[in-house]
Amino acid sequence: MIPTRQHRPWRLAATLALSALLISGAANAEPTAAEKETARSLLGAGQKKYDAGDYAVALKAWQAADDIMHVPTTGIRLGKAQEKLGKLVEARDAWLEVARHPSEPNEPKAFTAARQEAASLAAAVEKRIPSVTVTVSGVGPDVELDVSVDDVSVPPAAATLPRKVNPGAHHLRVSAAGYLVQEQDFSLVEAESRTLNVELARDPSAVTAPVAPPV
Repeated sequence: MIPTRQHRPWRLAATLALSALLISGAANAEPTAAEKETARSLLGAGQKKYDAGDYAVALKAWQAADDIMHVPTTGIRLGKAQEKLGKLVEARDAWLEVARHPSEPNEPKAFTAARQEAASLAAAVEKRIPSVTVTVSGVGPDVELDVSVDDVSVPPAAATLPRKVNPGAHHLRVSAAGYLVQEQDFSLVEAESRTLNVELARDPSAVTAPVAPPV
């Protein structure tokens, strides 16, 4: 099959990345030749899957290549596959890591270009990441809340602060000692900011400490 014109820039970028891997490996004396060859193969295989729209498989291949090399030209690809999969939070994190990757003397130009591109991509995707803010009523200000989003606990200090999440469906769970658990599903689109209001009610079966009589 003759490659389409829109794929050629990606193929050129992949070729430059493979060349950069060889130069980087020689300069740092690590990883081994076998590992470098494996990373090159994984980059190429991932590129083919990416071009075909199979982003999950591309991400798996590129993640393996980055685990071996951990250089800007491998890291930037993680973000590109994650973005296509709707994982905007993870994509930005990957790009920020690339942008902050320490520069080295005489490093390949592809590394410098990858850092610059990653910084630009991170800034652009930040505006697309939605956020959710949870407000809780029915409890006193001193009650410690147990909030989780998608089964991931939110630190108590950040329980009612805006939280960045990926676009799509999510699940919220809010509880507190002595109160009934409240759960709700919600969905966000790119760049959306939403506030979810949750009212907690006393758990009638909760055991309360007896009040001591006045002295």
